[in-house]
Amino acid sequence: MEYVIMLWPHANSRYQQASAHLAQSELELILEKAGSKPFLVSRERQGGLEWLRFESQALDPAQLEMVGDLSLLYLLAERRPDGSLMPVMARAGGALGDDLAGVLKYKGKTNELFTQMLINAALYSSDFYRNRERLSFCDPLCGRGTGLYQAANRRWDALGVDMDKNDINEAQQYFKRYLEYHKIKHQFAQRSLTFQGKQCATEKSFEYYLSAADAKQKKSARLSMILADSSQMERYLKPERFHIMAADLPYGVQHAPGQRGGMASFEQMLKGALKQWLKVLKPGGALALAFNTYTLRRAALSEWMAQAGFEVMTGGAYEGFEHWVEQAVNRDVLVGKRP
Repeated sequence: MEYVIMLWPHANSRYQQASAHLAQSELELILEKAGSKPFLVSRERQGGLEWLRFESQALDPAQLEMVGDLSLLYLLAERRPDGSLMPVMARAGGALGDDLAGVLKYKGKTNELFTQMLINAALYSSDFYRNRERLSFCDPLCGRGTGLYQAANRRWDALGVDMDKNDINEAQQYFKRYLEYHKIKHQFAQRSLTFQGKQCATEKSFEYYLSAADAKQKKSARLSMILADSSQMERYLKPERFHIMAADLPYGVQHAPGQRGGMASFEQMLKGALKQWLKVLKPGGALALAFNTYTLRRAALSEWMAQAGFEVMTGGAYEGFEHWVEQAVNRDVLVGKRP
């Protein structure tokens, strides 16, 4: 059976080409875990739009749900022998709202669809990809929360860590306004986290209900933000807490060699952080990291992840995540799994 996927359009035609290449690798990873073999994913352009094409046996409901996770999926259709298309599935809506991750705009924000792809790379590299709900997600460099919002829209519990007080406050205020505007029942709490009797972090957390039925059964979801250094996670988080982790490493040239020792300090921070991030992952969990190849070499990051104890995923779809973003950013993704 032949399937085609219409990809979500992007205003920047050059990035559209890059994102289509990225979506192809993402789909290959998902199909491999869906058990849909043999298959061959290819790209085509029709009607001015980007499409992905693959052949497979008829997808069952569980496989369709996995394919539906594809970050750039707009429409999945079956292509009939006469060339006509029979729609199979459209893009699914988020649990809280499709606009949750997109409304908040700011300089340096990671694209919400790329963030969804990054989360998928970790999910489908982990042992937990068949668990459709209530996974626990962490973004150790959460900024203003794009990754947290994408995880929340998948009905997961989400926790983010960042050292920027303004970012954490902005994320808290935005999420509170969003819940209030959409009349989603919730509670907010703030507390200090301590280590050896001393305050080491501040946590802001939301407990909310996705439906009236959930509220009646006290079946809540949680989104939390911690103002702290993520390279010191053992001070304020229990080990083996998260199923999935994903982060977008800083792209700035301030981390390049020769910039006031930027690379040396960044390398030291990241090496220490990776060891901490491994500790809070459950065995079988996975971490996906996006990085700028102009300022951080893939081989170096791979080596640091391996030294921290991660099994670095290589070969196949994992070699196809590199893509152009803008003049100063050529982005790639590495995934590590906790054995």
